[in-house]
Amino acid sequence: MAWASDSLLSLCPLFLLELPEYNMPILDEKSFHERFIYDLLTWMEDNLHTKLFITDIATRAGYSPWHLQKLFKMVTRVSLGEYVKNRKLSRAALVLRLTRLPIIDVAHFYSFDSQQTFSRAFKKHFHITPATYRQSSDWPLAGISLPFHLQPSSVPAVDIVLRSKICLLGKTEQHFSPIAHISSALNTIRGKLLRRIFSQVKKETTEFCLLTQSRPDDDKEDGLKINFTLASMLNENLHPISSDNQIIIGPGRYAKFSYEGNIIGLNEFIMAVYLEYLPMYKLSRRIGYDIEHYTQKSVNGTEEKSWLQFHCDYFVPVT
Repeated sequence: MAWASDSLLSLCPLFLLELPEYNMPILDEKSFHERFIYDLLTWMEDNLHTKLFITDIATRAGYSPWHLQKLFKMVTRVSLGEYVKNRKLSRAALVLRLTRLPIIDVAHFYSFDSQQTFSRAFKKHFHITPATYRQSSDWPLAGISLPFHLQPSSVPAVDIVLRSKICLLGKTEQHFSPIAHISSALNTIRGKLLRRIFSQVKKETTEFCLLTQSRPDDDKEDGLKINFTLASMLNENLHPISSDNQIIIGPGRYAKFSYEGNIIGLNEFIMAVYLEYLPMYKLSRRIGYDIEHYTQKSVNGTEEKSWLQFHCDYFVPVT
């Protein structure tokens, strides 16, 4: 399959790069070297789909290849070549899991000479072939490499919990998004759902669940379908949800992360769960729903309830 240049560029940046303030915070008081490397990293992220030879990076930076590599490793503690390779492979891994783009197209997009070269590098990094990585029922997240953090974010503790079977009543909505815009799409969809339910709350305290599932779109190679199910416990009436169906979630093992805040920071937190925390803890996602359990206390006389603080326990099904 031949790709038009516009199709290629539509995948860059991927959803990870829609959060530049989160992944690469602005530096106010850092040294000149760190500022320089920050700017270089930003440029590199926008050009991971190109060859990115060290000599070309050095030319852009205005340093000799030797001096640039020494400076880069001093700041990031990893070699420049290794960093570029890990970022390309991490991007490719996300595309493999979230879309049905042919492996040869993924390899070519990230400037590997051939599918064979890409497969060898991918297997060396993730200890699994690209085809097996895509087809595996579990999603092994260990090995995903994020853009370098010059200001490390705090990492929340993870609780591994065993949940018993639960029965819910819920209403499901299905949405489609190209992978290039998945972050903004999820943010918009989730925000609308939460605003809607918070605006309908009449009780002092609100509890409800949002169940999410995504899979590659069978009709569009570069996109995925996302199901959002707004749900409440079968034996409770905590908020007004018009139900389409009963949902039974079997017992299983989950990684639990907790969030305190508002809608603005929630999407950033969820992206960090998948792209930072789960890989850091070397966890693999199994088939099932992500369960977002919300608790919010409304305030009398507040019209814009969606901006109030709430607590969310985020459960990811893991092996």
